[in-house]
Amino acid sequence: MTHATGEPAAPTEAELLGRARTLAAGYDYDAAAKALAGLTGEEAEAARTGIAKAGAMEWKDNSKISHLFFHPLIVDPKRAFDGDSRQRGYPDYMVTMKEFGKINDELHNRGFVLVNPSDIAGLDKNGKMAYRRSSCPRARRRSSCPRTT
Repeated sequence: MTHATGEPAAPTEAELLGRARTLAAGYDYDAAAKALAGLTGEEAEAARTGIAKAGAMEWKDNSKISHLFFHPLIVDPKRAFDGDSRQRGYPDYMVTMKEFGKINDELHNRGFVLVNPSDIAGLDKNGKMAYRRSSCPRARRRSSCPRTT
């Protein structure tokens, strides 16, 4: 929604609450808390309480994070497996969007959460790779996989 001036309208309280819930469901508790900043009322307080209870704990040893890698996903299996010479390696190295969804669901069911590798490690002020302080949702294990947003 925009104002008559063409400027975007400020998000409504319901939109901010929805955004906070979506962010918390994705384990981004800091961003969820920021989305609630300035909101008052029972619903906002309930959301804050839920975020605090679900909140993250510090992950003590980033070297113990499982690493999971996927090649680019196959979006159109009919085109990928159409009999041409390029299809040979697809079954060995790639998964379809549907397969990826099933894998992701199974990881979640087993207590894993996917994280962006740059949240775990990166260059320090001297240009050397170093682990970063990171957190994890309570009762979850971490697997390093690029976050999709």
